[in-house]
Amino acid sequence: MNTLIRLILIISLIFLMMFPFIPWLLKLISTPDEFIEEGAMYFRLLMVATIINFINLVYINIEKTRGRTGIIMILNIMTMLIKLILSALFVYVRDLLSILSHIAVSLRIELLLTQDTRWCQYQ
Repeated sequence: MNTLIRLILIISLIFLMMFPFIPWLLKLISTPDEFIEEGAMYFRLLMVATIINFINLVYINIEKTRGRTGIIMILNIMTMLIKLILSALFVYVRDLLSILSHIAVSLRIELLLTQDTRWCQYQ
């Protein structure tokens, strides 16, 4: 478990070190100039959400090894339902959410899952 946590921290640091180079990477893949600023912010939020997701996966798997799969299943179903509803709103009501607010919602859901997994850890 310690090795897994260290590996996740190393990967997370690599992701964070890429932050200053995101606009350059977007230019490298021929992103139009009008999308670079919004695309860079989207990419940064996505990277932070991915890092938080890594941490959540570690704690979810720890709880699974303890045999507490019921609460993890409920948390996963709640997370999927919220993401599904908000994604449907994003697709069908485009004026309601921009691409940045959509990824910000995903980031917030990951943070809520982090809080819930920490709460479940002490139950």
